[in-house]
Amino acid sequence: MKTLIKTSFISALLLVSTHALSFGLGDLTSAVKNVGDLAGAVKNIGGPAETVKNKETASSVDTYAAQDGLVKQYTKAAIDIMDAQKMFAGALGLKKEAAALAEEVEALKSGAVVDADAMERASETSDSAQDAILAATEDSDELSDEAKKSFAKAFVPYFSGLYETSKISDSASDFMAGAKSTISSASFMNKLKVTKKLSAGMYVAKEMPGFASNLYKSSKTLVSFAESQGIDVPDDANMEISFN
Repeated sequence: MKTLIKTSFISALLLVSTHALSFGLGDLTSAVKNVGDLAGAVKNIGGPAETVKNKETASSVDTYAAQDGLVKQYTKAAIDIMDAQKMFAGALGLKKEAAALAEEVEALKSGAVVDADAMERASETSDSAQDAILAATEDSDELSDEAKKSFAKAFVPYFSGLYETSKISDSASDFMAGAKSTISSASFMNKLKVTKKLSAGMYVAKEMPGFASNLYKSSKTLVSFAESQGIDVPDDANMEISFN
């Protein structure tokens, strides 16, 4: 390859010399410039392909970084939401749900919930507990003073988590655009592998909007129940409600 490039370059020089003799000194400057361009082209043989490869690599790195950020946002929101649900459940005497939520919160805090399957299990636990909590508020006796305090405290992490989920939408949109690009640019053999590696981010991007919407709708029922029980909803919770 080196011999071929060298030979081609010498041939170009000979061609330039012939042109210079034929057309005069003024054309020599232009010809020499062309040789310089040719030298640059020879030096950069394979450059475009390498540039494309580098861009694809950078795109992939950016997408995976975006996924990490999205998962961290999900984790922060989910911990707050399920921590609150645990307190709501405890105040309403739902021991089974409270225990299941406590287990999921520990898993989230430990960093064990990082893939789509684990996130789905956590979401199912949260959804199931939320249904049980709402059902209990429809048929509940007067809560004890201790239970009322616990119920009131739960609003702060609940609306903090809800606020965090509302911030995910923009990040999710950017991530999905990057994920689609990364997957489409992957080779046929790697598409399945890349898709699997991005599954956690895609789960969050697709599921969190609906999850957040359901939680927000439920918040109105929870606030109404608290008021019926003479429970003061914390100012922080009211602020988050008005913000959303």
